[in-house]
Amino acid sequence: MNYFKELISGNTVEIRDKAYAKINLFLDVVAKRNDGYHDIRSYMHSVSLCDDLKLCAKMSKKATVSITVEGNASIPDDHTNLACRAATAYMEWSGISLDVKIELTKRIPTEAGLGGGSTDAASVLRMLNVIMANNLSAAELSMVAAGIGADVPYCLFGGTKLCEGKGEILTDVALEKPLYFVIAKSEESVSTPAMYKMLDTLYGDFDGFMNIEAEMKHGILSHALKRGDLFDISAGLYNIFESVVLDECPQARRLKEILLTEGAMAALMSGSGPSVYGIFADKNKAISVAEKLGDIAFFAESV
Repeated sequence: MNYFKELISGNTVEIRDKAYAKINLFLDVVAKRNDGYHDIRSYMHSVSLCDDLKLCAKMSKKATVSITVEGNASIPDDHTNLACRAATAYMEWSGISLDVKIELTKRIPTEAGLGGGSTDAASVLRMLNVIMANNLSAAELSMVAAGIGADVPYCLFGGTKLCEGKGEILTDVALEKPLYFVIAKSEESVSTPAMYKMLDTLYGDFDGFMNIEAEMKHGILSHALKRGDLFDISAGLYNIFESVVLDECPQARRLKEILLTEGAMAALMSGSGPSVYGIFADKNKAISVAEKLGDIAFFAESV
């Protein structure tokens, strides 16, 4: 379908997309910046757990955005939703005015370290750019994404990537073999800014700090990903946030222990938590463990 032709003809166009969750195979904080943000080094990986989005747009004299949300009553259905902010940012950057209506079916747990809000925002940017006949280049779209949130540039493209800077510097990583995961989220709540402050205190604002464990794990993982070596991938998993979050979230710590007991080759927290995941060698085993854990757990695989 030629969305742009339909749009400029005055018709309403409709497009759908899947917004995939991300997990962090590796996450380290390497510096505290002068602007108060932090530089990170992370391997992010897209998994099949996803939200569904439908976007309807038509030409308008005034840029307007609205959203309806199903699946999670706690998700805002106003301009504070990152998906709405993404639509507004795209139109401001492009200099176009559309009436945009977004329908979001939420499946990714919120405030879980899985990039749920960021991937929804990225999905909206992708869909609008398709509708507008790729009006923005990939580099321009990434710049718009970076202004919305640190994980949004990665979520635009997904896959397996080394993410540096605030998360906007992306390097593709080849991973031919799919990975299988069980993702579980505790009922605990985590404030990412608060966890960063705790890391700053623990590691002296990262001034001259050398994270020997992270350097070792990074070396293992970077080589293992190139080889598709599941054993070494599991050995290279690392997340610096575990050093502060798991003491604050005993349920998350317990879920990590359960995943290991149930046969995960390794288990790790994703992002600033409190979700944790286990990596499994066998797909059917992972599905079985997810079913055993019930509503708090999801099976997911690489996408």
